[in-house]
Amino acid sequence: MSTSSSAREKNVSATEVESVLYEHPSLKEVAVVGVADPIRDQKIKAFVAGRDCVPDPVELETFCRQRLAPFKVPTEWVVMDALPKTEIKGDIDKKVLRKMT
Repeated sequence: MSTSSSAREKNVSATEVESVLYEHPSLKEVAVVGVADPIRDQKIKAFVAGRDCVPDPVELETFCRQRLAPFKVPTEWVVMDALPKTEIKGDIDKKVLRKMT
């Protein structure tokens, strides 16, 4: 899911889902990618890093369900200390994250 992906046969913007996750006060970094799913073509996987605590995926899913359409809510969660960054710009490196799926 670079800028968008098919989740349950609907187009999902990674930027939209990430924007909602960044609203959560416990998160400092987020990235969302589409991963292969034999049933739905693709599913949404969220990588998150907390500010001063370990984020709770159940709480984050509830948070997303209150703000996003059901098909846009991530179905897989990975909690990390920090998300990988690119060497040149220091942006979150989604290529590395996709390899972790």
